[in-house]
Amino acid sequence: MTADATALSRTLTAIDSRSYGVYKQLKGSYDLGACRLVVDHVQVDPYAPPSLMRIVVDRARADLPQDLLSDHRGRVAATDFLARAVARAAAELGEGISAGAPGQEVLERTSVALTSEGVDARLAVPLPAAGRRIRGREAARLLTEHLPRLAEAALLHASLDASALRDHVTLHRDQEALRDQLTGRGLVAFVGDGAILPRRSGDSDLPLADGAVPFVSPDSLRVWFDLPSGRRVSGMGVLDGVTVIVGGGYHGKSTVLRALAKGVYPHRAGDGREWVITRATAAALRAEDGRAVTGVDISPFLTGLPSGTDTRAFSTTNASGMCVARTGPSGWKRVTHWWIGRPCSSARRIASSRTRSRSGSRPVVSTSITAKRGVPDGAGGCDADGAEARPRKRSSSPTRILSGQGW
Repeated sequence: MTADATALSRTLTAIDSRSYGVYKQLKGSYDLGACRLVVDHVQVDPYAPPSLMRIVVDRARADLPQDLLSDHRGRVAATDFLARAVARAAAELGEGISAGAPGQEVLERTSVALTSEGVDARLAVPLPAAGRRIRGREAARLLTEHLPRLAEAALLHASLDASALRDHVTLHRDQEALRDQLTGRGLVAFVGDGAILPRRSGDSDLPLADGAVPFVSPDSLRVWFDLPSGRRVSGMGVLDGVTVIVGGGYHGKSTVLRALAKGVYPHRAGDGREWVITRATAAALRAEDGRAVTGVDISPFLTGLPSGTDTRAFSTTNASGMCVARTGPSGWKRVTHWWIGRPCSSARRIASSRTRSRSGSRPVVSTSITAKRGVPDGAGGCDADGAEARPRKRSSSPTRILSGQGW
């Protein structure tokens, strides 16, 4: 049986100032008018993780447009939009309510879900206490007044920005439609013209606000995509095979690689990377920095180092690097990408990787290298002392050189 808001308020008032453990009797379902409150778990004391609750608005009352929920991609984008609205509304209440803070990616959320019962928002709610005593009247206000207000602000279509919701869903559908076309076009990834790839700082996923240079595709790699919404986008297509990104310091090589790695996820409008789309099966691999390698044969990639080091049995105490690799359909396959980075530091930058695919072939996205099998003459790297190294020979497989400034 579901109690109403009056019964819940009366219960909380009656247990005011009692031991905190008495809160456990709240577990159950309550009809609050604007929504239904379901208390799934009650924290054992004030210092334990918050209580877990759900606010549920039936579909008719939420009145979300059915055309936005008609397919899986639409439902993913719509619930992502609602999750962001719930997180904002919870922060504005200032009661310590947490709904999880969505990042820049548009993902299928568990904090907000469309169920047979309606629109379901899952919350972590700290129940008020004075020491280890219940503050019942404050809890009554929190549960019977503030939570219904949150539901009305974040889960009702009438309270939302309808245009922003529709744009959010349309963008997500277009992004996934573009991703669907990559394999057929012989592409691993796409970087849209005008994309803002740099982030504000190393610990922030937000776009750089000032001074960022919009991405412009090389003419030789520019491709166009027509999308379901009628939009047409242009940008750089990263072809199947091996792509080598070269350039000086602070020219954006790593920035492009990080954007391509994150491109397996769709991004929200305004992120700057909303049109950086990578095949969903791509995987970014990075060797463990600072590890030692001993007696490894890298002669197929580098030979004739000025220092006289034998690359058939190469050793170093400080290996590092990053690449994106592919595995063959036969399961385990060794994929070894060795490189020496430029500009050089006092340590060799060398890496290898091994990967396994359970779903078949994984594409090469790109490798941040300047000395590798297949690199044209004159594009060599440097050794630990800064001396030039040369590739052993060209490879018959296609290798593309991406060189840009200000990416």
